[in-house]
Parts: sequence; structure tokens; C-alpha cells
Amino acid sequence: MGLPESVKNCEKKNVSRFYSGLFAVVLLVACSKKEPDQPPPDFSNPAAPAQPAPAKFALSDLNNLRYLEGVWKGTMPNGNAFFESYHFVNDSTILRAGHTDSTLRRKSDSSYVVFRNGAVIDSGSTVSIAEKLDSALVDFRASPSYHFVWARQGNDAWTATIHSTQAGAERVTTYPMKRIRR
Repeated sequence: MGLPESVKNCEKKNVSRFYSGLFAVVLLVACSKKEPDQPPPDFSNPAAPAQPAPAKFALSDLNNLRYLEGVWKGTMPNGNAFFESYHFVNDSTILRAGHTDSTLRRKSDSSYVVFRNGAVIDSGSTVSIAEKLDSALVDFRASPSYHFVWARQGNDAWTATIHSTQAGAERVTTYPMKRIRR
């Protein structure tokens, strides 16, 4: 006696599912097989880095910024004043603090300039890496469209100049800084 047609169809479907599953497993194993002489992929060296490699500095280069230590009054383009203080915490770290007024009783913000692994990094609102640092200036770059330069103007003055590009137009804003105490 033969099997009913519905059982035969069910058996065909199960056999078909079995071979489909077996094919998927064989395909998965074949695709994941690694040739013994094939090196693993190197993801540590991307073809197009998002940012240029930072310039290499020595720890002693950070001493070029020693003139910053103290309290400064800055002037915004509209003439309003702002106040900042800079303090060397140790030989590789500078604390920058923004203050609400000249009494320096309240901080409005703070950040660090640090030397780490040959790089000088500003941890402000946009993390920036120094591309140039000498006794006259430091040029920090956050991206191709944003960087800022601190240029020394003697022992008691310097300028902070911010360069930004938006929609192809460059905008440059300069803030003169005058020492109010060491």
C-alpha cells in the first residue's frame, strides 16, 4: 500500500529543507575558512586617516608655554571682557580656567593642555592637537575646517586667533589677551 499524497509532499518538503540547511552550513564553513598563509587583516593602518598624524614634540617643548602662567583679561570682538587663568599643574599638564569676572571667584569652564606620547593636546570644547609649537606660537588643529593659534606678543600679552570654515567661507576671530597678574 502506498503513502497518501500529502505525506509524500511533506517528505519532499522536509528533504528539501534538509538539503537547503546542509548547503547553508557548507557555504558558511567554506566562506569562513582561512588559508594558513593568509595574514590577518591590518585595521591599525587605515587608508585615509580622519586627521593628520600629530606632530611629535618633546616634553621640554611644553615649556614654551610657560609665559601663559597667570591671569589674563581677554577682549571679545564686541569689546566685552573675559577672564582666563593658566597654571602648570606639573611638567606635562596646564590647567586653563575661564572665570565669570576679574575676581576669579567663580569658574565658568576649564580644560587642560597636556603632553602625551609626543603630542600636545588641548582638551577644550573641541579636542585639538598642536601642529606647531615654539617660543612664539602654538597652532592647535581640531579638523581641516577648525584650528586656533596662540601667538605670544611679549611677556604680558598674546592673541588667540580662531580660524573656522563653514560653507567654504573662512572666518577669523582674534582675541587680544593682556596679563592682569602672574
